[in-house]
Amino acid sequence: MIRRTAFPNSGVLNNKGVTLVEVMISLVILLIVFMGLIQASILSIDHNMRNKVRDEAVRIAAETVNQLRGRGYDDPLLALAPPASNIPFPGQVPDGSAVTNRTGNYSQTYTVTKTVQNLSDTTKQLTITVTYTYKDDPQVVYSVNATVRK
Repeated sequence: MIRRTAFPNSGVLNNKGVTLVEVMISLVILLIVFMGLIQASILSIDHNMRNKVRDEAVRIAAETVNQLRGRGYDDPLLALAPPASNIPFPGQVPDGSAVTNRTGNYSQTYTVTKTVQNLSDTTKQLTITVTYTYKDDPQVVYSVNATVRK
């Protein structure tokens, strides 16, 4: 019995390896997958930054409310009309002024405003509003309400 071996001219093809077209198609598929992953990463970073900015607004509002509630019912900063001189209270900014926070290369400006209303002879409602603009969003507002009693 004679054994036949595969020679180039024997009609048996040797299909080992890949062609240039197959490599190019796989590279295009990988490019599309990686572009999707990059876009998802950019979107995730933007949402994280938006949350950091919002969390800072929440912190500023909560800190302001806590400081004002601790001052007492008859404090001039809790008067219904704004005080004649807009002097900041310790550790905080005056009503209607801006606070700028810097995180790395990014800075964000927040505007803090205060509203006081009489609910009764012994109770006032305090509203602290923190306003900021983030990227293309118009004014974003975060508000905290608290009551102060005699």
